[in-house]
Parts: sequence; structure tokens; C-alpha cells
Amino acid sequence: TLKIKQDAIAKVKAEWLPQLQRTIAKISEQFSENFAQIACAGQVTLAGDGSREHGGYGDDFKEYSLEIRVKFRANEDMHLLDSHRQSGGERSVTTMLYMIALQPFTSAPFRVVDEINQGMDARNERKVFKRMVEAASQKNTPQCFVITPKLLTQLEYSEDCTVMCIFNGPHVHEMAKRWREMQASFDAASAPVTC
Repeated sequence: TLKIKQDAIAKVKAEWLPQLQRTIAKISEQFSENFAQIACAGQVTLAGDGSREHGGYGDDFKEYSLEIRVKFRANEDMHLLDSHRQSGGERSVTTMLYMIALQPFTSAPFRVVDEINQGMDARNERKVFKRMVEAASQKNTPQCFVITPKLLTQLEYSEDCTVMCIFNGPHVHEMAKRWREMQASFDAASAPVTC
């Protein structure tokens, strides 16, 4: 009976493992392209239970994982993403570019990203935001909501983007008053002149 169970496991594995490997290869290709756009390098690979160096994957499926390798500087090799080697900003960049790479392979109707830019320097925030706008502006992609207390000025948006500023906090009444005054002056300036 052990042989029968092992044969059943092997049959199921032969069906899903190649499909999983193809999907991960496509995700890795997208991920690498995203990293190339910001002048860095990255890849996603499937790691097995240690038998990978022998040309295969083991049957201890709980040991399977995705490995994300990145390179942020020209003078270094790609390394496994971890909190000891990469900064918080670099990990945020990697997470965002990985999420963008996943976009064509998922069917979620929308995405919500909360404060992903907080650890990034201005250079990386600008590059990642540009990639997000490009990815979100593709046909048949889900909506992407980015929630953040601040964005850089002069970011590039496409016609497919909508920016909503939500005022909150102790000074909201003063800001709302200023906004109404500013809007009234714009309306007065753009009103048609009648003779």
C-alpha cells in the first residue's frame, strides 16, 4: 500500500509541479523586468526541500517556498531578500515590484496598498510609483488603491489614475475653509464676462 500511495503522490505532483514552475518562471520574468526598469536586478524561484541540487524537488511539500533574490547595487551579487541585508526601503521596493509582477496572474478585482512608500527614499518611491501607474494603466487590470499620508510632489500620473485627498485631523476645518476660499476664487476667475 505504501507503493500505491507513493505512486499517487508522484502522479499528482507530476501534474501540478510543472504548471507551478511555469507560473513562477513567468512571475520571475515580470519581476525581473520591473527591477530592470529601476536599474536593479531581481528574480523569483521555487525552492524545494533540499533535493533541488539533485535536479528535482522532494515530497516534503511544507518545505517548498518562493525565494526572492535582489540586487540593488552594481558591485554586488543577487542575494536572498532578508531584513539583515536589505534596508526597510529596499524591502518595500521589492514587495511592491513583486505585487506588480503578480498582477497578471491573479483575478482579484482590486488591490489595496497601505503606506508601502514609508521606508523608501524619494528616488525609489518615484520609480516604484511610476511602475505602479504603468501596471495599473494596462487593460483588464484590477483597480489599485494606494493609501498613504504623503506622496512626493510632481509624480507622473496617467489618465487612468484618480487622486483623492482625504482631510483628517485637528486642522481639517481650517483646511476646508481655505479650500472653499480657493475654489471660490477659481470659480470667480473662470466665470464668463457678460456685458
